[in-house]
Amino acid sequence: MRKRLGKWGSFLSVGVMMFALTMGCSSNQSNTQEASNTPAPSTSEKQEAVNYPTKEIKLVVPYSPGGGFDTSARLVAPFMEKYLPNSVSVIVDNKPGGQGNIGLGDVYKAKPDGYTIGIINLPGNVVKQIQGDASYDVTKFEYIGRITDTIYVAAASKKSGFKTLDDLKNAKAINAGITNISSSDGLGVVVTAEKLGFDVKTIPHEGSTEAVLSAVRGDVDWIQFPMESIRASVIDSKELVPLWVYSKERHPDLPDVPTIVELGYGELLDTVSGHRVLIASPETPQEVLTILRDAFQKVVQDPEYQKKAIDAKSDGNSGDHELAKQIAESSLKQLEPLKEKLNSSK
Repeated sequence: MRKRLGKWGSFLSVGVMMFALTMGCSSNQSNTQEASNTPAPSTSEKQEAVNYPTKEIKLVVPYSPGGGFDTSARLVAPFMEKYLPNSVSVIVDNKPGGQGNIGLGDVYKAKPDGYTIGIINLPGNVVKQIQGDASYDVTKFEYIGRITDTIYVAAASKKSGFKTLDDLKNAKAINAGITNISSSDGLGVVVTAEKLGFDVKTIPHEGSTEAVLSAVRGDVDWIQFPMESIRASVIDSKELVPLWVYSKERHPDLPDVPTIVELGYGELLDTVSGHRVLIASPETPQEVLTILRDAFQKVVQDPEYQKKAIDAKSDGNSGDHELAKQIAESSLKQLEPLKEKLNSSK
């Protein structure tokens, strides 16, 4: 009897074990099926992200060679090579056209693998999106970091007779020299005139150099450009009359010129500004972005890079990817109410 019970006990134990194993396999199979609903990166994609970069990286500048954005890109590129893992080249690729639309569209549509990055002008390149003409969406770019910001200076032609803000407010007609309406300078002119309550006629030019010369000659009355673009005419030769500076504190090179904050329009600092920002294509893997962002932060902290940027008059306040994204989103929010005004200035 004892042997018979032992035999049935063994059968019972085996049965319980088989049942448990069956349930476990069923549960594991169910979990596997649930997990398979979310596509996982392929082995090659994971390996590529881990080993990134393994080939040449293209840095797209959506403007012609020789300008401020091109200068910033060419300063950053060799130092990115220095701090990125592995030995790869970072090649600057100028793709002008469409007021930045062509080059930025190429970055936006590129394969999101980190081998095509670019430089964007904020808030200037937001204008195309507000107007509905952009080949990109600034809220979907992946942000690497801000290379620099720029301080804008408002100046008048000596032939205009303008010396203060009140002179512009009392003027019957003002011709403003800009590069184009979707540039930071053009946008700044439109927004400033709207905020300060005077009418302007915008006169487009091929570049900031041409617009500044136009003001020197007296062909236009008023311009607003970054200090680096306007310095020679405002400070060195004094051919133009500085009206105000877009900053919170007076500029050391223009100690007698008021800031826009002093004049009571500090809110214009959010729009009349320029930010040169590095971007990557939407949906670039986080592993790749982390490598790019880490390298960029090392670049802007490198003493040799900082000296070269100062020498090229392309220095400013750098920032991380979170700040860059915040600037893009804030620009879009601030400019949306001006959609009708911006469309009428096309």
